[in-house]
Amino acid sequence: AERIKSNEYGRLSTETKESLLNKEELSIIQSVPSPIVLTPNKSYKVYTEKILQEIIFENIEDFMHQLGGGYAFIGREYKLNIGDKKNYIDYLFYNVVDSRYCVVEIKAREYKKSDYGQIKTYMNYIDEHLKNITQNSTIGIIITKSVNKFEAHYVKDNQVTIVEFKINKVVEAS
Repeated sequence: AERIKSNEYGRLSTETKESLLNKEELSIIQSVPSPIVLTPNKSYKVYTEKILQEIIFENIEDFMHQLGGGYAFIGREYKLNIGDKKNYIDYLFYNVVDSRYCVVEIKAREYKKSDYGQIKTYMNYIDEHLKNITQNSTIGIIITKSVNKFEAHYVKDNQVTIVEFKINKVVEAS
């Protein structure tokens, strides 16, 4: 009933719906709905990347449920040392059903092509330093305020998806 209320099917991409209709097996990355619905526990004037991270953290179970089944939380602001630079993955999850890591990057602005390069760098790092030979390749989810569907069309690979977020109105406790 929760899945019906959240309009999970309606939030899937057209390509994903076609795959479902053709009884094709959906990849874990195709089944991530857009938009991801974030429900803050209080009102904010501005939604920065840090605030969006906080909203997700406050409702981590709901967030992982929206991504699909089998996600386990690994870390927030997960630190990677790439050369002499410190990089931080917004969220790192592990999907126990699909036996793979999942990098989540959050952008409080419109999607930029450089976001793809950033997430691929993190994914390659995880594949090289964390993943073992029995695990599948890392996937990546970019969550952004808006994405140009024509631009997103060309970011086609089976490992990265770009989805939008929507902020649910805060229900003030009476």
